[in-house]
Amino acid sequence: LGVDSIKRVEILSSVREREPNLPEVDAAGMTTLRTLQEIVDYMGGGAAAASAPEAATQAEAAPAPATSAAPGRWTVALADAPALGLGLPRLTAGKIAVTRDAMGVGEAMVAELKTRGLDAVLVDDAPETCSTLVSLAGIGPFATAADAMAANRVAFDHAKAVAASFQENGGNFVTVQGTGGDFGLSGAGDAAWAAGLAGLAKTAALEWENATCRAIDIEWADRSAEALAIDLVNELMAGGCELEIGLMADGRRRTLVAVESEALSGELVLDKGDVVVVSGGARGVTSQCLRALAGAQNLRFVLLGRTPLQEETTATTGASTDAELKAALLAEARTAGQKVTPKELAGTARRILASREVRATLADLEAAGSEVRYETVNVTDVDSVSACLTRVRKDWGGVSALVHAAGVLADKSIVDKTADQFDFVFNTKIHGLQALMGAMSEDTLKAVVFFSSVAARTGNFGQCDYAMANEVLNKVGHHLAAEKGTLVRSLGWGPWRGGMVTAALAAHFEQRGVPLIGLAEGAQVFVDELHGGDPTVERVVGGASDASALGASRQRELTLGVTVNARTVPQLEGHRVKGVPVVPVVMAAEWMARAACAVRPDLTLDSVVDIEVRSGIRVDDFMGAGVELLVSARQLHNGSGAELALELADTDGRVRYVARAVMVEGPARAGVALGVPEGDASGVPMFYDGDVIFHGSEFQVIREVTTCSDEGLKAGLVGLETHGWGSDAWRTDPAALDGAMQLVVLWAERMLGSASLPMTVGAIRVHEAGPLAGELTAVGVKREVAKDHVVMDITLLNEEGAALATLEGIKNVRLPNTTAARKWTGGARA
Repeated sequence: LGVDSIKRVEILSSVREREPNLPEVDAAGMTTLRTLQEIVDYMGGGAAAASAPEAATQAEAAPAPATSAAPGRWTVALADAPALGLGLPRLTAGKIAVTRDAMGVGEAMVAELKTRGLDAVLVDDAPETCSTLVSLAGIGPFATAADAMAANRVAFDHAKAVAASFQENGGNFVTVQGTGGDFGLSGAGDAAWAAGLAGLAKTAALEWENATCRAIDIEWADRSAEALAIDLVNELMAGGCELEIGLMADGRRRTLVAVESEALSGELVLDKGDVVVVSGGARGVTSQCLRALAGAQNLRFVLLGRTPLQEETTATTGASTDAELKAALLAEARTAGQKVTPKELAGTARRILASREVRATLADLEAAGSEVRYETVNVTDVDSVSACLTRVRKDWGGVSALVHAAGVLADKSIVDKTADQFDFVFNTKIHGLQALMGAMSEDTLKAVVFFSSVAARTGNFGQCDYAMANEVLNKVGHHLAAEKGTLVRSLGWGPWRGGMVTAALAAHFEQRGVPLIGLAEGAQVFVDELHGGDPTVERVVGGASDASALGASRQRELTLGVTVNARTVPQLEGHRVKGVPVVPVVMAAEWMARAACAVRPDLTLDSVVDIEVRSGIRVDDFMGAGVELLVSARQLHNGSGAELALELADTDGRVRYVARAVMVEGPARAGVALGVPEGDASGVPMFYDGDVIFHGSEFQVIREVTTCSDEGLKAGLVGLETHGWGSDAWRTDPAALDGAMQLVVLWAERMLGSASLPMTVGAIRVHEAGPLAGELTAVGVKREVAKDHVVMDITLLNEEGAALATLEGIKNVRLPNTTAARKWTGGARA
């Protein structure tokens, strides 16, 4: 079907109005449907035909409301994003392809990846078969703006090469650019022209549901290729889940967020008679913005457009609709004895309607007191633009402001988009910008306004080229503001109520939670943004500030990878069973807790519950590549908080641990201290015996046992900070929690007369997140003692007696064919 995804949504929404039992229309699905049969299958096929009267009734379009709420505005800002300690999934599943760059970063990355036991290869062109592709097209540095601009097309070619495979089978797609580590917000010089790579990664993340995508921006700061490579590999293997990540030279890790902005104040920066050049401003929503600006100030407008003004004959002057125009043109041709094709009729009618719209804009601007001229110019043609502005300066003087709104669409998913389609969309926006800026290089501009799109902020189905072009627009805006000190606004418009958004499509957007911008309200925002007093460059207007609200069909779930070896988790040296390092329950719970917090960073981790050991995890090649695990979190439901299903599996899909996370709003809930069982520590053997309690020095956190009886125990221990584990993205304290688990093993030995292993944990409740500082007290209370197992609850307290963590329902099962090999006599200290 030669129909773009937006039109497909509109058509199928109308179909559904006639047949309400058909499924909801999902914009995400539209990009993959290419034939009528696929449409039929998607909509359910075989649905009962509508009755004749119903089928004959055209759904009436709901009139647009007379007024709309003022559109929201968000500024794009940086936020700290400490590493999660979890990386891209399935890095060990196949070959990692890294594209070559001029600075040798790719070569250094491949060497570093191989050092860490991964299969990596340096490539000149992206291969069709690989499990991970790292595109360094945007890394620079670039000799010229043109070189930087070309990087966008190279990155698209890289994505295109793997699109079919990654869309179907999944994979990891990573773009890397060198725009200062802050995605060009502070001005990146010529590198700003390569900033579109982030838009590509965000669109790929929407289109490839089975793939994981990242956009990384690095700060050079005169560092070597080897230093940059280490930072990039660390990010791949132990970064986090943010789609956009900036890596600073000082080690900071930051991401981009949208922050709701305040109303603007200040004076209009344009004076009466100032010359304003506008590309693509004679029609559509841009013309509405110019009408509002003309109402605020009498200016001289130069409108640059692709539409040649079509002259009309008397035969068409009374025709107002497309159908009436075609009928009039056909009758005129027949009268003249001419034959015309339907395509020719449609083209002529379209040109007449467009010309009428242009003339109406010109008339309205003049009626408001401004002067206006319309120039038919291809804005990508440097010579034509330059010649046009030379004429303007001769007649009116220098240019005072630029409004760049020209743009086109050619919606196709990455897998289907051709190079020509990409160039058509990207070049119209960006080559046009370069031509305009070049032609105005000697003008003293008071203001520059770019009509960008929310697609640059979030990506959009079928619009990788449009998202990339507008992302370049945004970052060039930051560069201009930093270099020239000019008022620059790059407005990432959401969908407007009007133009291509018909009543059916408006209903679709509103169902998705995407507010539409009213024509009058949006035009007023444009005028407001031309007031001084605010240095903000990049702003999202109306629409949504994140992809989930744009109908991206993103679920609250993710899967990340964790590599376990001596380099990444050195503490496991002290958790060997029969000489082989084994992942403890508490470390599995820690990784699952990190994933849960990544899915819902807006909530607080309350607890990890129903922890079940399906199969232990041995790390046989601990000193080498180790083992890669996949940690997954999936939201089950939410309300005042959320509940998530958690899994820890190997790369073969074998589930090793399962659990659930309970997330709450606000601060963590306070814990309740358990009553200390009566008794003393007489008879407690040396607990770190290397057999029943096998832990090495890295896990020997128990300091003393002061009470141990049939009813429970009390002991002193320390957490990971005191024990010297070092810093990490800890959400819990695995050292202290494992100490509590060790105490259950000790108590189970007393009660069962044998060694035991934990098999389930009812809950790990987190009253204080992260490492637990200082000397801790553990109080364990019996819940159940049976022939082959025990169940205990343990609370960890600080020196003031406040509960920091609670482990409920720790069930230890007797190991078969074992009996206690030692007597319970002696002191209570290790």
